[in-house]
Amino acid sequence: MSLTEHHHPACPPSSANQVISALISGVLRPGSVWQRRGYRMKYLCRSALYWPATRYLMVGIACEPWFPAMLHAQSSLPGKIHRQYLHRGLSAMARARAIVSHYRWVTRTCSPRIRQALMAAEVQTLVATEVKNGTRLRICASAATGAQREGESTLWCYCDDVVLATLTFSVVEERGEAVVKIGGLQGAKKTVPHEAIRQATRACYGLFPKRLLVEALGLLACREGIARIYAVNDRGHIFRALRYRFSKGRKFFASYDAFWASINGVAVHRYYYQLPLSQPRKAMEDIASKKRAEYRNRYRLLDTIAGQLSQ
Repeated sequence: MSLTEHHHPACPPSSANQVISALISGVLRPGSVWQRRGYRMKYLCRSALYWPATRYLMVGIACEPWFPAMLHAQSSLPGKIHRQYLHRGLSAMARARAIVSHYRWVTRTCSPRIRQALMAAEVQTLVATEVKNGTRLRICASAATGAQREGESTLWCYCDDVVLATLTFSVVEERGEAVVKIGGLQGAKKTVPHEAIRQATRACYGLFPKRLLVEALGLLACREGIARIYAVNDRGHIFRALRYRFSKGRKFFASYDAFWASINGVAVHRYYYQLPLSQPRKAMEDIASKKRAEYRNRYRLLDTIAGQLSQ
């Protein structure tokens, strides 16, 4: 069954309309922004402008049992399709379909543990292990509370309880298959010294934090029946859109293109790369003898991540 089909009767349009009306009138105020009448009037105008897409989105999600919790985690959810989302070039209807597809994938396909983490308002630990020198590595997941325009769920990489990288994505349907689209990959905050990232990379046997998240996403994708992984490029990121070019666009400090190419990504679209579901592993005989121990530990760490994601 495709992700854009309902496995049970759709939310009645009248019920979806009631939720929209409650948001506009202020009866339903899921977050602080909804306290402002000006914000609600913007939502009214944009909903009218993009009515078919707004209606499709709300019919798809407003009657789901998890909808109130997701409103708490992402108060902007009802209006996400009214602005740039995931990557450039998506119409409002394509944005709506992407969001609905993601939640159908999460709720139908994922295990209860993974489902809860990907929709959680607070980060939930998926992987916890000790690496070199006693460093504590955690890979966590949550709803995309801090990067809501880049997708619906976020993976987090912690080393000794310091966030060193985040990856935000959505699962969408393309030609009848579920595919991942990575809308954002961020490093540590400016307040985190670069030396902390270098030490974490050494502790993880040469796997730097962003690479760890891509590896974890690939392992999760293989486990949950994902066909392909796409990753937004420099040109396709939403902050490269005209409306953000002179403000948000300044936030880019590293090249997505260079990073995706470094992990065997291939440019397949003007706005994104395709990444392998799993990164190739070198045969031990092809590795210099002085580096074999590090590679064994690296692959053992990846196997540990895969094992904990499968629990």
